[in-house]
Amino acid sequence: MELRQLKYFLEVARELHFGRAAENLCISQPALTKQINLIEQELGIELFDKTKRLLHKKVELTEAGLFLLKDASRFTEQFDRMLENTKKLGSKAKQINLGFYRLLPKSQVIEFTQKVQEWYPDSLIKLVEYSTAEAVQEGLIRDDITLGMTHFPLLFPNLFPRYTEPNSLKVLLSSKHPLANYKKIKIGQLRNERWIEVQRNLYTLYDEIERRCKTAGFHREPQIVQEVSSIELLVGLVGMGMGVALVSSSLPITDDSVVLKDLTFSDNPTYATLEITHAIVCKKVG
Repeated sequence: MELRQLKYFLEVARELHFGRAAENLCISQPALTKQINLIEQELGIELFDKTKRLLHKKVELTEAGLFLLKDASRFTEQFDRMLENTKKLGSKAKQINLGFYRLLPKSQVIEFTQKVQEWYPDSLIKLVEYSTAEAVQEGLIRDDITLGMTHFPLLFPNLFPRYTEPNSLKVLLSSKHPLANYKKIKIGQLRNERWIEVQRNLYTLYDEIERRCKTAGFHREPQIVQEVSSIELLVGLVGMGMGVALVSSSLPITDDSVVLKDLTFSDNPTYATLEITHAIVCKKVG
């Protein structure tokens, strides 16, 4: 028995009238009668009392028909509910929740979003902002987002990078700074500088930067004169000459008041630069 035939039976059983049932189903009455006969032949029983229909022009369910009506109604309701849930799931799958963290340069947010749009051209990309790169990774673990823009290291073993883009740490100076014309600056040349810093709770590289500065012979922390919560404000304060800052090489510089310079932490090539690998990350399935 096909599901289509079962629905034909249910419509006749509800209407108790072949003509109205056929009209509701948008088929002819003879075609509907033929389908009901095929069901009865397959089952080897009568579902509708033929005697009453012939003698009294009355459609009435047999005991077997009443039993089938009860179970078939429950079955088709479950089937329709399954189809509806599947459709909802399919619709939800077309939306990609893409997490990013507040300090990621907006140009890179746009670049990564375009990359995801290329992967899923028929999907709606919804951006979800987090305070830190770690929070993005936690959002992936909780399945709050589909993909996340973050940076290495990945804190959970079941996270997988779909796309990576290496960057390095550079020094941001006022264009009027004495070192502004240097091509490359050594960290030791900045030992007496005042620093503009991103709030420590937002910046995962803070401790590693401090460690490398101490290796170079100075403590940067006492010389931090201002902490900010956005890259835009940091650039503005550096441009005013309030201090210098360390930022990702991916930061686009469109303000003439600042310059971005290569930075070396050591003469040893292994420790010369501090790499920052930005990535689009997903959660492994299974």
